[in-house]
Amino acid sequence: MNRRPRDDGSATIQAIVIAPVLILLVMVAVACARIVGMQLDVNASAHAAARAASLARTNSTAHTDATAAATATLADNIHCDQLKSTVDGNLAVGSTVTVTVTCTVPLADLAYVPWGTYTVTASASAPIDTWRSRL
Repeated sequence: MNRRPRDDGSATIQAIVIAPVLILLVMVAVACARIVGMQLDVNASAHAAARAASLARTNSTAHTDATAAATATLADNIHCDQLKSTVDGNLAVGSTVTVTVTCTVPLADLAYVPWGTYTVTASASAPIDTWRSRL
């Protein structure tokens, strides 16, 4: 008579061991997806800011318009703890203006785990229209 050992309850123990690992994997996947989404949103805000800066007539107006465009673009999707935009280039006809947008985003609201913060940076350039008036 060959008796095999009983394995009652082994499926429950396996589920208890595997469940936290699966939950952690899902949380990491969600965090990665959120970071990718943030990068896309900051890229879009950099393009909007560059376009706004290229339409400005003075350097101070270009910086103000670029910051306003970046803030407006990010307002619906991301809450930045710190938003910074820099405008490089001159506004001479035929030149190019480049805007860099940096957004520091808290990740703590993701599953109530203190993940810290993540900084996303994007740059975009826009040409100054050759045929615009010089008013």
